[in-house]
Amino acid sequence: GRFMADNNTDLMTALIAATDEAGAIIMALYGKADAREKDDRSPVTEADEAAERAILGHLARLAPEIPVVAEEQSSQGLAPTSVGERFWLVDPLDGTTNFVHGYPSYAVSIALELDGVLEVGCIFDPINGQTYSARRGAGASCDGVPISVSKASTLIESLLITGFPYDRRERA
Repeated sequence: GRFMADNNTDLMTALIAATDEAGAIIMALYGKADAREKDDRSPVTEADEAAERAILGHLARLAPEIPVVAEEQSSQGLAPTSVGERFWLVDPLDGTTNFVHGYPSYAVSIALELDGVLEVGCIFDPINGQTYSARRGAGASCDGVPISVSKASTLIESLLITGFPYDRRERA
């Protein structure tokens, strides 16, 4: 269709614009957005919701025919399996807990999945002003400069990070 015929550069430019706007919204609300708990015990703030609205507007202009699975929509019952073979995945504020606690590690994330395969993705780190982007088969970049995984060959040479699920009280 029209969307798939679009130039990949134009697609990435549109995703970068969407993540940039969402990042600006998040930073403007930093320290001002009160958190409340969703049904799954994860936090949500006005920043999550405002950033998501901005991203949804961008995606509606870019490709209105492609459904969106977004963090706040997902909590209202929309699941990836209910939207068909291609959809946008949006987390407007990935790291809300960090954001709420003033820990400077959170991002805006958008990806496009086609037939079960992630095709393109864009992550904006508003704290450091860095944009990470990737296309299947074309590698990843940070601010347009190609990046790659570490050359570490053993676990002791590696830097690892993790998170904890919100249902950790029920499942260790």
